Amino acid sequence: MRARSPVAARLGKRVAKLRLNSGLDQKELAKKVQTTAKVISQLERGISVPAIERLDAIASVVNMQLADLFVVVDEMSERRYSTFTQISYLLRGRTARDLEAV
Repeated sequence: MRARSPVAARLGKRVAKLRLNSGLDQKELAKKVQTTAKVISQLERGISVPAIERLDAIASVVNMQLADLFVVVDEMSERRYSTFTQISYLLRGRTARDLEAV
């Protein structure tokens, strides 16, 4: 087994999380991107990284842009983003005067 690079490990964790959030198991994702569950498993464990075309297909299946697979998202950033999204939703449609009051 090859040593995991930090980049491959982060990418693998990101793909695994996105796959799970999409309600797919490794075999289902593999079928959708025309590869094997073994390749998906190796990717998620940071052992290997498939060709860019395969990563693009994976991104498409989980409704992401290819570049978004490489965005480092830590737990704190996710909480901040979630809070920002909720606040944005609550403020949508408010007038400038309402927003000044906030």
